[in-house]
Amino acid sequence: MSNLNVLRDAYQRAIHNEYSSFYRTLYGAEVPPEFPQTEEEWNSIPFVTKKDILATPMEQRIFVPAQKIDSIRCTSGTSGTGILCMPRSYPTPLGAYRGSRILSFYFYHHITKSRAGGRFVIAGDQGDLETSAKIAAEAHVDSIQAAPSVLIALAEHLSKHMQLVNIRQLLMGNERMTELQMQALKRLYPSAELTLVYTSTDSQGPVAVTPPTPVPGHPRALEPLEDMYVECIDEQGSPLKTHGSEGELLLTTLIHDDVMPLVRYRIGDRARLIVHNNKHYFEILSRAQEDGVRIGRGELYYHELERAVLRVVPGALDFEAVVTEVEDKVRPLPKLSITIFTHDSISADTGEKLAHAIRVSQQKTYAHGVAEGLYAPLVCEAVPPSLTPNRKRRHLIDKRI
Repeated sequence: MSNLNVLRDAYQRAIHNEYSSFYRTLYGAEVPPEFPQTEEEWNSIPFVTKKDILATPMEQRIFVPAQKIDSIRCTSGTSGTGILCMPRSYPTPLGAYRGSRILSFYFYHHITKSRAGGRFVIAGDQGDLETSAKIAAEAHVDSIQAAPSVLIALAEHLSKHMQLVNIRQLLMGNERMTELQMQALKRLYPSAELTLVYTSTDSQGPVAVTPPTPVPGHPRALEPLEDMYVECIDEQGSPLKTHGSEGELLLTTLIHDDVMPLVRYRIGDRARLIVHNNKHYFEILSRAQEDGVRIGRGELYYHELERAVLRVVPGALDFEAVVTEVEDKVRPLPKLSITIFTHDSISADTGEKLAHAIRVSQQKTYAHGVAEGLYAPLVCEAVPPSLTPNRKRRHLIDKRI
């Protein structure tokens, strides 16, 4: 563990902070100044959870003088453990890639600080993509910052006013990047370099980005930023070390003046560890509460839905799946509805084809469950990408809870 000295420094600063007793209360005040000295000692540090933070009044978890707080940002609550408000100590700057004319639907402090240089930024309005596209075309933008689902919807508007081949840079975050979205964006913006940004409101900003030299065979691989330490752990809480292994992410922030430093924080997202040239990267598999949804005797997984959509609707650019319940003679039945964002029309039997393609267990498909009276028939519709919902995209939503 080559980062042990840096991690020890971050841990000791969190413990002995003069403004907050959060970690002293959590771990105890009697911590040796040389701890941790080994990888085993680091791994012995208990995880921090959102529940721990929510149980602590905000004034007890501010690690800087109160006058440095200039805003408070709240998470969406998608982790299922309540809305968490985190104080922030820096203004959100306008920034861009050097020499770029950029349309931005949000601004990244860390990214713009380390890669900034541009002087011309246009703030886009996610609620009015047509006007945003017109202004972008008039300004001759060549770069865009937005969530993947917004970029897919925006393409239809932009193409009316400019050549999409002129877009050379896409900086994407705010939601999980899927393989389906990746393929769609490469088709829609053929000249653009795709840079993924993994963000977390809990950590007050970006955590990892696409490395300068992409990992061969892994276009969605992410490299942690210098001020973040990222671990993947298995179900027993042990760090993953094998290429291709999957587990939960832990975050540790290494910023000296962070308002709320995180130490081995369980963010709830799942990832796949990628090892290349003895260096660790990771791919996001699912965001918190977007992994699996139980339906009757089976379970729906995002990656299984994506596989089926890619197989049945080759022209799909993105999708959203919603599980609800409908009344039946005996008991309520789970019902799966899938909205496919595409420029193409779909046949009347697309829903039936998807039902036969979506596995809910190793031996059973959704269609088997319908035939056995366990599920309501699958409903499918196709809509233009321009009608994408004006919110963060979640690809698998359980509306029964």
